[in-house]
Amino acid sequence: MMPNEARIMRSVGASSRDRTKVGGWTVAGSVALLLGAPLCLAYVWISVRAYGGALSGPLAALAADGPRALRDLLAAAPRPTVSGFAIFAAWYLLQAVLMLVLPGRTALGAVTPAGHRLEYRVNGALAWLVTHGLLYLAAFQWRLFRPTIVYEHWGGLFVAANTVGVLVALAAYWKAQRAPTHADDRRFGGSVFHDFLAGIELNPRIGRFDLKLFHIGRVGMSAWTVINLSFAAQQYAMLGRLTASMLVLNVLQLVYVLDLFWREDWYVRTIDIQHDRFGFYLAWGSVVWLPFMYTLPAAYLVTNPVDLSPAAAGAILALGLAGYAIFLSANRQRDRFRQTGGGRCRIAGRDATFVPARYVSDDGRVHVTRLLTSGWWALSRHPNYIGDVVMAAAFSLTCGFGHVLPYFYAVYLPVLLVHRAWRDEVRCRAKYGAAWDAYRAAVPARIVPGVW
Repeated sequence: MMPNEARIMRSVGASSRDRTKVGGWTVAGSVALLLGAPLCLAYVWISVRAYGGALSGPLAALAADGPRALRDLLAAAPRPTVSGFAIFAAWYLLQAVLMLVLPGRTALGAVTPAGHRLEYRVNGALAWLVTHGLLYLAAFQWRLFRPTIVYEHWGGLFVAANTVGVLVALAAYWKAQRAPTHADDRRFGGSVFHDFLAGIELNPRIGRFDLKLFHIGRVGMSAWTVINLSFAAQQYAMLGRLTASMLVLNVLQLVYVLDLFWREDWYVRTIDIQHDRFGFYLAWGSVVWLPFMYTLPAAYLVTNPVDLSPAAAGAILALGLAGYAIFLSANRQRDRFRQTGGGRCRIAGRDATFVPARYVSDDGRVHVTRLLTSGWWALSRHPNYIGDVVMAAAFSLTCGFGHVLPYFYAVYLPVLLVHRAWRDEVRCRAKYGAAWDAYRAAVPARIVPGVW
């Protein structure tokens, strides 16, 4: 996404005074993403809801009967509704209140390029539990709405989420220009479109309220399980039962979401929070792309129920849990290494090994660190990505092989992670210099040992 990142990150990051020129193709790419991503999502939504999950359905209809199919396509497109905006506003407000008022422990983020180290109140697990408890009471005890509410208002919610995502991105762009939280941690790309897309501020806040963590971790990730449960309720209403595929999918994605909230103090030190700027990419992505694309398998299974055999369901469940075990084990090893200062712990039954490194932040301070080369991290520089991809494959396998659409996440995630690994290589080479070369020699594989 950012071809000049090596130059931008030649220290640890660029200060607010650095403005890197962006090539014309990058500007064109930014505009294409800004316009294309919402249209792509709308097309996928129509494919699921009006064409039985057939990704080629709308195009095939247009080819067969252009004018009439176009009218049908426009009729099936999501539309703004008062209910959609009201439901989304209630969700947004609830998550903001829970993040502000619920108790939680304090976690420290990583040191920013300008040398700041921010504190976070991590109460995501409690917020998730309260959210789902309140929704259960509202739907089943107080009868305020049906548990299928999300499915029933999917089109209106889609429009509302897109509206909010764009408005938040605009507000983030304005804030970065006029009222930055840490002006010395800003980065400008030299193009309005690129800066709006990729973001300028690293950790925009209103007081202690962290906008990035709120939108990704609360508005987006909490919605994932709520949406899945609503789709499961819709399948039950239509069939009078839940298929094994829907159950396995809900269990696996529940484990994935709860892992983030249970270890939220780890999440604040990941690439999303530590390195990615808060612009359209994260603002719109967290409130639209994440909840509407990552839940595609569940949306597909509502109208395309797949009856897995007990053996198939067990195999897919085992595959997903194996991926999670790799993901969890790798992250725990790295966390243990960091928490003990590096080198004073045992990884996989042996004393931890590492490559010593140092870097200089924009404020001129020298920081000493160590790069882990033990356990999973002796096999690959990103072993946790392997577990991520295995879980993604299990999610999609619950949908059988009737259509390619539910395999979107299983294809998209490896592409995302390969790009992320590339960005990480660029950043770390600029940050650690010769120490990174020594680390690469000690751990040659980027993701898959012996492959790449």
